[in-house]
Amino acid sequence: MNNDEFEIKLVVAESDNFDSEERDRLARSLKRELDELGAQTKLAKEDAPAGTKSGEAIIVGQLITQFAPLLLPPTVEVLKAWLTRQQNVPLEMEMKRGKNSVKIKYDPKKMKQADLEKLLANAMETMRK
Repeated sequence: MNNDEFEIKLVVAESDNFDSEERDRLARSLKRELDELGAQTKLAKEDAPAGTKSGEAIIVGQLITQFAPLLLPPTVEVLKAWLTRQQNVPLEMEMKRGKNSVKIKYDPKKMKQADLEKLLANAMETMRK
């Protein structure tokens, strides 16, 4: 990632409302929507446990997306629209650009969508600097 690009790590957080299969389905649906923008989105991976055949394992519910500054506003709009449709889905976000980073934890049980939108607007402003 170069210093002009943005990177967002997205985690569909664990919830009593759904299991790991549902978290994976939700993350993949968000990935499809971000891919349509032209962002480079991939499922997060980690080293597989010792003794397994694969060298990497997908981390359930986690995505990493990278994109040019031009795509920041539409990416945030996709996130807001996706969260509006997925009303009970907690989401953790870590936005990075160069040395700047912002973390947001959204839990629909504790925060209104309007509050999230304010946080995202502030995050966008911070990341543009």
